[in-house]
Amino acid sequence: MSAAAAAAGLVLLAAVGACAGVVVGAAYVAFMNALRVPARLAALTYTRHMTRIYEAAMAAGAFLAAVWLVFPYTLRLAPAAAGFVGAAMGVYVGMLASALAETIGVIPVVARRTGLGTWVTRLIWFVVLGKITGSLIYWLYPPLVP
Repeated sequence: MSAAAAAAGLVLLAAVGACAGVVVGAAYVAFMNALRVPARLAALTYTRHMTRIYEAAMAAGAFLAAVWLVFPYTLRLAPAAAGFVGAAMGVYVGMLASALAETIGVIPVVARRTGLGTWVTRLIWFVVLGKITGSLIYWLYPPLVP
């Protein structure tokens, strides 16, 4: 195989990979918009004028995650900065999970079916505490996580 054919193959492979990434990213953003997650998040935080910014941040996050998977890079951060990044990641996952749960109405359905109508607040706190505990175990004791 000549060098030109090998280069053409790599260019084709890169183009197909980029197209696949664009499709997956567009599907992710379309799914979140179909569930009205950015609009609901903006409504909950009283920042409706920033809905487009939330949508752009979701698209940029999906793109950067895909790029990071292709070109892995280890960030060398100070412990305080790593803690801040971890907290930001936890806030994102928590807010996204809360917005999804509220958007599709999971919590009221579960509360009604299990008879926990007055316990919904406690149920939400148990979910939050479980998420925090799981995150702390994951970040502080990596050998425990398979």
